[in-house]
Amino acid sequence: MMKLSYNKRLAACLLLVTALVLALCLWTGWYVRGVSADLQQGLAGMDRLITEAKWDEAGRQFTANYAAWQQKRGVWQGLMNHQDVVNIDLAFISLGAYLEQEKAEDTLNQLAVVRYYLDLMSENERLNWHNFF
Repeated sequence: MMKLSYNKRLAACLLLVTALVLALCLWTGWYVRGVSADLQQGLAGMDRLITEAKWDEAGRQFTANYAAWQQKRGVWQGLMNHQDVVNIDLAFISLGAYLEQEKAEDTLNQLAVVRYYLDLMSENERLNWHNFF
């Protein structure tokens, strides 16, 4: 059996840890982009419903999407900055409040904010040089 020197064992361990961290980064980016795309798809028809003043239907769609967010929220908290998760929470809560008040312009603006935060998280978790420096 061949014995490896201490330096070779250390280099092999560091290489393994680096590969595991890189794999975790890639999985995190893939997961966040997938959840963000699912949530964006759930919000897709709300613009039309709000402009057509179909508030009940928009409310049901929002409730389903918010429930999906709440299911994924815990994992997101473990993967990214907590303030970013809080921002998405607040945006969803504000969107729900505007839907209840049936204010079309404010609701559409808040819907855009929710979409912005979801896009921002998807972009921030992407593995690229900009995120390293």
